[in-house]
Amino acid sequence: FQAVIEGANLFLTDPARRVLEDAGVHVLKDASTNKGGVTSSSLEVLAALVMPVEDHDRLMSIPDGAPAPEFYKQYVQHIQSVIAEKASMEFKCMWNVKCGGTGVHNTDTTEQLSQKINGLCDTIATEIVDSADKDLICTVLRKCMPPLLVEHYGVEHIMEHLPNNYMHASIAAWLSATYVYECGYSATEFAFHKFLRGLQESPKQEGPKGDAE
Repeated sequence: FQAVIEGANLFLTDPARRVLEDAGVHVLKDASTNKGGVTSSSLEVLAALVMPVEDHDRLMSIPDGAPAPEFYKQYVQHIQSVIAEKASMEFKCMWNVKCGGTGVHNTDTTEQLSQKINGLCDTIATEIVDSADKDLICTVLRKCMPPLLVEHYGVEHIMEHLPNNYMHASIAAWLSATYVYECGYSATEFAFHKFLRGLQESPKQEGPKGDAE
């Protein structure tokens, strides 16, 4: 094989992956290539939390024999675009490491990316989000929430209907992943400060990127 792209969890052990890579096989492990299920399910939960019950039944349910509502179709398209974008960002980050001539296995790059994103996510959720001002929270929500939900209900409605811990986790997950993918897993705390300041200074427009993971 020239490449192994794992579509299932725990398809190979890490030592086996490294042996394959040393033999010239490009291996992309499950944690980098199999994020679609988590992303789609989290966005389904998000819609159920934000939308009134009657709206959810009307816009997100498909009665027997009836065509899917247009809102549902657009929401599915958004989920697919998020999955594709996250896969692209993960691959670009890994490819930059590969082309840097460091000799690091893809398997280990995946682990380092996950550790960096998860560690930063925990820090943001506990130390930054709880003390962040409302403007910052609104700015990030506009970027990480599905545009359909923002357009139909507005950020204020989303903030009122999401549990605080869920909202903070969504913000932390989007900030950490976006920062690491843009700046690399070796970026410093100062780089994060510049990244955060850039978000606050950017125009307040709704964006299709991100998800509530």
